Parts: sequence; structure tokens; C-alpha cells
Amino acid sequence: MMQKHIFLKAIALVWIFFQILSGNAQQFKSFSEVDIIFEAGEHVIDVKAIDLNSDGADEIVINTSWSNFYAYRWYGDHFEEIWSFHQGFAYNAYGMQAADFDNDGRTDLLVSWNGWGTPGRYLSFFKNFGDIFVDQGYLIQYCPDQPFCAHDLDGDSFTDLATGSVYSNSGYSIQLYKQDSLNQTVQYMGLLPKASNGSNFVKPLNIDDDGKMDILGAELYSGILYAYKNKGGFNFEQTFSYQFSNRIYTIESAEFTGNGLQDFVAGEYESRLQFFNNEGNGNFSPIFWSSAEGKWSDTKAADINSDGLVDLIAQTYEGNIYLYKNLGDFNFEEMIYPNNDTVCYKLVSGDFDGNGNVDLVYGVNPAHVVFDVMDFFIPVSVYEEMIGKSEGLAISQNFPNPYIDFTIIEVEMNHNKTGEITIFDQTGKILFNYPVFPNMISIKIQGETLKQGIYFYRLKTDNGESVTKKMIKL
Repeated sequence: MMQKHIFLKAIALVWIFFQILSGNAQQFKSFSEVDIIFEAGEHVIDVKAIDLNSDGADEIVINTSWSNFYAYRWYGDHFEEIWSFHQGFAYNAYGMQAADFDNDGRTDLLVSWNGWGTPGRYLSFFKNFGDIFVDQGYLIQYCPDQPFCAHDLDGDSFTDLATGSVYSNSGYSIQLYKQDSLNQTVQYMGLLPKASNGSNFVKPLNIDDDGKMDILGAELYSGILYAYKNKGGFNFEQTFSYQFSNRIYTIESAEFTGNGLQDFVAGEYESRLQFFNNEGNGNFSPIFWSSAEGKWSDTKAADINSDGLVDLIAQTYEGNIYLYKNLGDFNFEEMIYPNNDTVCYKLVSGDFDGNGNVDLVYGVNPAHVVFDVMDFFIPVSVYEEMIGKSEGLAISQNFPNPYIDFTIIEVEMNHNKTGEITIFDQTGKILFNYPVFPNMISIKIQGETLKQGIYFYRLKTDNGESVTKKMIKL
């Protein structure tokens, strides 16, 4: 087993011990982001949130570029690796889906591999035994390198498979497999109709709430998207298609309107996210476009702020993480998580500390775990106003951070410039201004100046140049 180095960032975890006036001791913890670091050259391929031991808190399951798998559990102040696996005859794991494949009440893993020799590309079943997964062998050959669908497609309560073609522009459509529950194998059931250039992405999609799971497929390079209605008995009818202007790099289906029907989102390459409304008759209409553009790498639907409406988290390869907070009736507030990473592939939401709030995992190496992530998203309009330009000056990350009694911010700018440091809250409200003069190298902020919370501070010169960072007051 490879030794993993797991540590807490300076801002990640602080334990506070104090005596209240009555003499009773109370203990509070405050943490925001924890890093899981891999070996040099190793990076995250895919990540899932799975409650392995059914205790109400999710574990983090990660597969990496070295054909390694790891499961991590939160122990109140740190993550521990509780399981690892290395596939010796495969040089890459493309991705995985979580599903109760054997109907024993535990969530298993279905993993797509790019292996050496025979069987080459294949999809295997990893059974969940509580704290570990055990490889049960491969189910199918020629598996895709993009998301596939693991869901009951024929109503027998067992997980079936719908997978895309191995290569883009291969001419093959989505392939269907029925589970043989007695032997825990799968039987090939044929192809879906009318896909022309090879369907890479496959997602479950509830088109009409008739009790049968339908399918959403997309061709990555040609930019064509399809919806298929499940007619029963592994017969599907294509009801919808849409041609995008660019490649499609991510799709996600979810019930955004609360009417029992699933809508979907598609992310074009170097373009905007498009939200499609389910009209209930097999057709979908584009209804909402993000203002942000990017090379979208992943999208995940979840109720991030626990208001009963499904939101969307979207990520770009450049490291931008956006939240589309659902306001109802296909209205979304576009928010952003301030992130310094430059490359991001996959993300997943879950509840890793069991407190009922949504946490987030993102990043390549390290993998970043953000607890109570809703607390850190700010409106895009506020963020863009605060960041400004950063040429010709620099400002340090405040230290310590988080802080209690005081924190220090170091300043560096040209000697002929003056300006000010402004403290904002998460709504963009200005709380304090500190003048900055050419010979000033640092400022000290006393603990009583701000109450507990998350803040942003911006250094801005008189000629309009600015740079912004985040700090936490405990």
C-alpha cells in the first residue's frame, strides 16, 4: 500500500478550548478545507461519495492515474485511508459509477478500465463489504472512457447497464446490458437506435415519470445529444435530439422544477452551460444559459443549501467552480467558489462529517475537501467586482488564517503608489477601509474588529489596480 500524506491546510482546522463563565468547558472546532495529497505524478481521475458503513456520513472513494483506488473516512479532525487497491494489469481507470449491483443494500462500484493485453478495455464489478471493496471480475469488454449508466432499465429491481462506445465517431450507439442476477453477470441486449457517430456520455433520465428509466446520451466530438424513452423490454425510442455548436464535455440530469420529471444540463467546450426543460412529451427546450463560459469538465446536481430545490455545481478545467442556486421556475443565481487551482477534472458532493450539510471534493493533486461548501459560494457579480486587476502589486495571505486574536496582512507595491485595503463580507458589503502608503509593508487586524465569519480583503491602488484574497475569523 502506498503511503499517503494527508494534512490540514493552515486554514483547514482549528481547535478552540475555552472556559465559559459558569466554569463548564466547551469545545468548538472550525475547519473549511482539508487536503488529501497523492504521490508526485499521481492525480485524481474520478471521485465518489459513498456511505460505506451506513452511519450517515459519506466516505470519499477516489481512483487515480496510477490504477489506484482509495477510500477515506473522516474521524472528526482528519481523514484516514481505510481501503486501497491497485490494479496491476491495467494502466488507467477511466471512471466509476456507484450502484447497488447485487441488491444487498450496500453501494458497490462499477469501474471502467484501460488494461494491458486481454481483456484490454473492460468494466468490472467491485462488491462493497462494509469498509472495503473486493474485485469480482469483469462484466463486459470494450467499455467506454466516459460516464455510463448503471440503473434498473427493465423494472426487475436489478442494476442494468447502458454504455457508450469506446471511441468517438465509431458509428456505434449506446450498448444495453441486462443483469443476470443469479450469476451477477450481464447479457448484451443490443444498441439504441439512430446515434450516428458514437455516443460517449450516457446518463439515466426520467422523461415522463412512468416508472421506467429512460436514457440521455451525448456524442462528445460531434456535439449531438439524444433522449431515449424506455418502452419496456429493453426497447427504446428516440424522442429528442439537439445539435450543439461545439463539443459536449459534460451532461447532468436532475429534477430542477420539482414536477417529477427530470431536466438536464449540457456543458459545451469553451461555451456556456445550457439548461433544458422537460416538456413532458419526450421533448426538451433550452431555457437557461449560464453567463460564465469555459472548458466545462464536470457538473453535479444536488440540493446544496437544503431548501428542497436541486442546485447545480459546475466546474471548468481551468479550476473555476460555479454554483447555480435554484430559485424555482428555472431561475438560478450564479455563484462562484474562490479557488486557486489551475486544473480540475472531477468533483463530487457529499456529507463527509455527518452534520447534514453538503461538502465538496475537487482538485487533481491534492484533492480538496471543502466542508459546508455553501458557506463559501459568493455571487459572481460580487466576486468580479472584488477581484479587479493585479498588475504591479501583491498582497499576502493573512497569517494566521483562520485567526482569533489578530492576523497580519503583508503588502507589496511600487513605491510611488498609494491605496487602501478594504474588508468585505460575503455579500460584498464594505466593512472597513485601511489606507496603504508607499513605505507600508504590513497591517495588523485585531480580533475584535470582525465577528466570526468568512471575509474578503482587497488591496486597491489609486490607479485602479487591485488584488483580493479570502480570510476566516473564528
